[in-house]
Amino acid sequence: MQRNNYLLIVFILCFTKVKAQDIHLSQFYAAPLALNPALTGLFPDNDVRLIVNARNQWQPVLGSDAYNTANFSTDFRLPIGYKDQMGFGLNLTGDEAGSSNFKQTIGKISFSYLKSLGGNRYKTHYLAFGSGLGFNQRSVSSNELRRLSQIDDRGIYNSSIQSNEMGDLNSNFKFFDLNIGLMWYTNMPKYYNFYAGFAIDHLNRPNVSFLKSNPTRIHSKWTLHGGGEIFLADKRWALLPNAIAMKQGASFELNLGTALRHTFSIKGFDEYKAIQAGAWLRLSQKVSMTEKRSVLADAIILYTRFDYADWSIGFSYDANISSLRRANAMNGTFELSIARTFGKGWNTVVSCPRF
Repeated sequence: MQRNNYLLIVFILCFTKVKAQDIHLSQFYAAPLALNPALTGLFPDNDVRLIVNARNQWQPVLGSDAYNTANFSTDFRLPIGYKDQMGFGLNLTGDEAGSSNFKQTIGKISFSYLKSLGGNRYKTHYLAFGSGLGFNQRSVSSNELRRLSQIDDRGIYNSSIQSNEMGDLNSNFKFFDLNIGLMWYTNMPKYYNFYAGFAIDHLNRPNVSFLKSNPTRIHSKWTLHGGGEIFLADKRWALLPNAIAMKQGASFELNLGTALRHTFSIKGFDEYKAIQAGAWLRLSQKVSMTEKRSVLADAIILYTRFDYADWSIGFSYDANISSLRRANAMNGTFELSIARTFGKGWNTVVSCPRF
């Protein structure tokens, strides 16, 4: 592929990311506050949780223009009565993409209330409601952009061609954002845990256009996710199926798969040691030049995670299997998650699954 055609593909990819989709992570289950505000405070054993996520996409191909995402979250829970709890959280995200230096800085606070629907510590159902308020800052630099109007009749980029496509560019702006979510799960620790959640982001549909003359309100994003733990062989082995479906305007994505976990020690949390590995298939919506829509198998996500006492470390790799692999030279995306929980300051009968 010629260098100039490659630059055009990079521009199209950057423009699509800016306009169409939110930030999202392959290890969605390892970024709970970014996934659903109802997950705030939902974690087993301890009282406070810290999580760091890092994603690097196409570094060997794009170099300094690669897509980089970093996410940090912390949340804690407080008991309400005997079987309920409240959760409070903070989520911070930084994202930079492409030669335009498109940047997003996002800060969100979230709240959840978990209500027991009956049962006991060994078999019960819970329902959680969550809401969040976010502050988003976006910026872009147009100095390095290769615009479509600067492609000459031979299909080659020519920087000497003048372009007025962004004459009224608003290169830095801010907006507030609202989201809500629900979460249900049933917990039978000897045999299984199942959960399902639903979230809506951008309830207020803020204006996200960089062009002053063309305000554009972002589409609300609808997220449906679920999964569980199915225990095998006296709980030392477990299947961990889960899936997530997201729809935002014309964009649609579905991730589904499973992992297998082996637990080395089940005597107590201080001695908890486990390893898991699995794979997910990512499907998305393909839109052709004729506006015909079809389902595209985009990537296979390979994943492993290590748990030791209060620590969890996850690593994943997105192997692209769509026609886009010709543009990214068969390079995929690396993602890392590190989580730790702290404290045992209060006793509760609320029993949370390991998401």
